[in-house]
Amino acid sequence: MIPEKYRELIEKLIRATRQKKVVWEQTSREAEYKAVIGSSMVTTDNWDFPDNVMNADVAIWNSNGMKVDSIQAMEGTEDYAEIMKLHSVARASFLRADETIADILGHLE
Repeated sequence: MIPEKYRELIEKLIRATRQKKVVWEQTSREAEYKAVIGSSMVTTDNWDFPDNVMNADVAIWNSNGMKVDSIQAMEGTEDYAEIMKLHSVARASFLRADETIADILGHLE
């Protein structure tokens, strides 16, 4: 079960991302995204193990670039679904999905 502090963090990150207050960038990993907030950083990643079970995580990094805490969940769990909500919002933010769709729609009118 996701600890309450992470649940609150995920909800606030989703809200702030939708309000364009948080900007996500892709890391060197294909499905990992990071957001620098103040002097700290949050990452979220999604990957599969050799047994084809998807996993997702949220990690907190301090101002020295050291991971201070993280949570992880496997596909099929409620925790995985919750982490993936953040991951999906982070990915869409990085890809600028809303802006891209709006641009396409504008050109079609």
